[in-house]
Amino acid sequence: QVKALAEDCSNKKTCIDSLKQRLNVATKEKSHYEQMYHKTKDELEKKELKLNNLESKMIETEYAMTELEATASQQLQGLAKQTGQALETVQKKLLLTNDKVEEFMTFVKALTRELQQSVQELRTKIKQAKKMEEVRACKKGLSQESVQLAASILNVSTTDLEEILEVEDDEETTKTKKEFEKDKEWLQYIQKLLEAQ
Repeated sequence: QVKALAEDCSNKKTCIDSLKQRLNVATKEKSHYEQMYHKTKDELEKKELKLNNLESKMIETEYAMTELEATASQQLQGLAKQTGQALETVQKKLLLTNDKVEEFMTFVKALTRELQQSVQELRTKIKQAKKMEEVRACKKGLSQESVQLAASILNVSTTDLEEILEVEDDEETTKTKKEFEKDKEWLQYIQKLLEAQ
């Protein structure tokens, strides 16, 4: 019995030692987990504090953004109003300018037409004057009897004979045509200028 009790005590002692070891390990683990808990708790508190700060900053930012949006909206409305007024003024000025440009273009067109007509009239007068001079020179060279004799030979009146003498040569006709073409080119050039500017 003593031997059995001694063995039983020995087994129980071994069991107690094992339990003590397990208890020590559990205590160490508990201490470690408590440290981790406190550390995590501190970190959580810090993060909560940061979160609260961030939330307050976000609220402030949202408020500032709302104010900025309201201010920007007011400024944009003001700018839009000013721009609209400025555009209206510019459009009015543009219409007036367009009217003035149209008037100017009409004036230039009329002026160019008048100039061309005046030039043509002057050329015609110059040609007529030259013809008259030539006829006078021809008449001076011929006596009245010679003119009447030539008219009777040709069986025409003296007036018809004068008209025959007045017929212009081909060179003069070509020159007149060239001058007329140049006038037309000049008018077209002026027209292009008016259309371009």
